[in-house]
Amino acid sequence: MFSSVEQIKQRLDIVDVITSYVKLQKAGENYKACCPFHNEKTPSFYVSPGRGIWHCFGGCGKGGDIFTFIMEIEKCDFPEALKILAQRAGVELKKEDPRIRSERNHLLNLLEDAKNFYKKNLAAHEKVLEYLLKERGLAPETIENFELGYAPDGWKNVYDFLQNKGYSAQEIEKAGLIIKIQHPTSNIQHPYYDRFRNRIIFPINDSSGRTVAFGGRVFELGVRSLNSAIAPAKYINSPQTVIYDKSHILYGFDKAKKEISKENYCVLVEGYMDALMSHQAGAKNTVAISGVALTPEHLNLISRLTKCIITGFDADEAGHSATGRSVELLLSRGFDVKIINLKEQKDPADLIKKDANLWKEILQKAAPIIAFYLDILEKKYGGDKRQLIFQTEQIVFPYLVRLVNEMEKSFWIKQIVGTTGVKEEAIWEQLKKTRSVYREFPSVNQDLTLKKQSRNEQLEKRIVGVLALARSKKNLEDKLPEIINNNLDLFSPNYRECINILAGTRLNGEKISMENLPVVNYQTLALEAELIYNCETSEEIESELRSLIQNLKNETIKRNLQSLALAIKKISETDKNNPILLQKIEEFNKFSKELNNSR
Repeated sequence: MFSSVEQIKQRLDIVDVITSYVKLQKAGENYKACCPFHNEKTPSFYVSPGRGIWHCFGGCGKGGDIFTFIMEIEKCDFPEALKILAQRAGVELKKEDPRIRSERNHLLNLLEDAKNFYKKNLAAHEKVLEYLLKERGLAPETIENFELGYAPDGWKNVYDFLQNKGYSAQEIEKAGLIIKIQHPTSNIQHPYYDRFRNRIIFPINDSSGRTVAFGGRVFELGVRSLNSAIAPAKYINSPQTVIYDKSHILYGFDKAKKEISKENYCVLVEGYMDALMSHQAGAKNTVAISGVALTPEHLNLISRLTKCIITGFDADEAGHSATGRSVELLLSRGFDVKIINLKEQKDPADLIKKDANLWKEILQKAAPIIAFYLDILEKKYGGDKRQLIFQTEQIVFPYLVRLVNEMEKSFWIKQIVGTTGVKEEAIWEQLKKTRSVYREFPSVNQDLTLKKQSRNEQLEKRIVGVLALARSKKNLEDKLPEIINNNLDLFSPNYRECINILAGTRLNGEKISMENLPVVNYQTLALEAELIYNCETSEEIESELRSLIQNLKNETIKRNLQSLALAIKKISETDKNNPILLQKIEEFNKFSKELNNSR
């Protein structure tokens, strides 16, 4: 009987799982990508479908199976990763062991119950449903797919519901659904009240589709407030919690990520309704940054799938401001940024409601950010060259200076020359001054460095990897014991037993099975060897193995020579006639000759 873990591994392809988070490229029998766990320009993240593993051979050195990947990418523990993958694989898990039930899991269950409560209330309130369908233009399928809900007016509707489900007030507050009254008044006896009241509810999911928070849009201005003199905010969101960090979550990303990878670009909008309407219009690669400015962590999510973004922020003053800040950050991260022209419409949702086909057309005509502004400025100030030059410097240069690709920068400078008539040298000179004004954004995350390994340890790891490859060649298996037995003394205790087992040699007269293999990730080392040496035939693998062993032997000889050289120097400084000195010199000459003969 297979365990749940084994069933999941049998049903899920590791490439399919990782592709839903990272854009992979075929690399022989394997797949590669830029590592999603550290910032890099050259792909060092590899996935081996045959071995069912992934590994970064670059800055962070992380690796493992589908479970460790989900734990790393979702920042969750093993029980959560198990639950995510079981749902994806269609594997039914047995009742959760209360000893391993985490606080995060408990809060996720609480939010799931709250979401269902809000959904049922939306279905029961025809007026709210009619507003979404007729006035906002949402289709029933969109409402169902994004699981929209409604929080009825009243101080403790969701609180009472969740309490009846067995959740404590402290847990409900920790999930961000209720607020504790700091100074209760005589007319409010209850110590807590619902955060969302008389609001349309938008569940906010993490990248795996688990609801971690909610956004709420006020339905009627008559909603009650503790301070009746203060008008309620149009939109409110869940606060930061142990499972919700708004700087890491993009609304709709869980539903958009597959399409982002497929289309190789992401549409970035400002609000819930913009995202919903864009999906409804067919642009399912749309995400929103509702209630927070764009962050490096948001870009880290998107950059795993694409480096091209089309921005579609609102056409009001706040929207322009958000566009400017976001574009500067995007350009500094090396994104190809395009911007859409909303024409006379205030936001994408309004435009799509009016004409969904027009939205598709606008997305197709999206222009690179610098071309977009150069075109606007030329139309507005084309008759006044002095003003055109001034406005170009004020509006375009802050974006131009953020470009990380010098060739792209040079291209746009030539476009500015054509638009303004200013000499290229003058533009470059002014750009240097502009650069000093704008500080650089901090990197998404700094490259990590592995501990420096000795040359011997590197060679031992390479040998383990090549041995693991050699085991797959039937006509090579019988040669391995002979190759390894004559050189066992070269290996350190950390790798000796592993090498014995992989070579199929015997310890104390008995052959050791692979089940007794010590904790050395030989599968990862085999993948690394496969990528480095590109060995296919038995002859190539055997030749590489013998070459690596010879290199290891040479490293041992070099260490002996260094040790002997120090000993000879020390003895000769105190007693040149010491008989041990002659012995050391003879040993030194012997090792030197051996090293020279091996080259």
